[in-house]
Amino acid sequence: MNNRVIFEDVNPDKLHNELIAAGISPLSVSNDLIHGEYIASKTEITFDPDVDMIAVQAVIDAHDPTPLPQPLTPIEQLEEENAFLALELAATQGRLNHTEQEQSELLLLLVMEGVI
Repeated sequence: MNNRVIFEDVNPDKLHNELIAAGISPLSVSNDLIHGEYIASKTEITFDPDVDMIAVQAVIDAHDPTPLPQPLTPIEQLEEENAFLALELAATQGRLNHTEQEQSELLLLLVMEGVI
């Protein structure tokens, strides 16, 4: 017979992922999660009869129901990439200016020494 466990006030999606990360594959997960929220007042998980319930309990004890950060939208990803590229451009321009300054100084030295 399968092991069925009922949990209260958990983040069912996150808990499911945590169980899988621990090598525990639930047979089914059902909950009363309200759309737009992340904490379910009641979550029922069914496990294979051979599952190590001590390992399950360890995952439950470590479970933090706070939501995972939302992935960036495509616009947010582009904004981050744009900011990174702007910093790279500024750094490259700074290196170029420094190199041009050094070359100017060397050219002036060569002219002053009469080499050219």
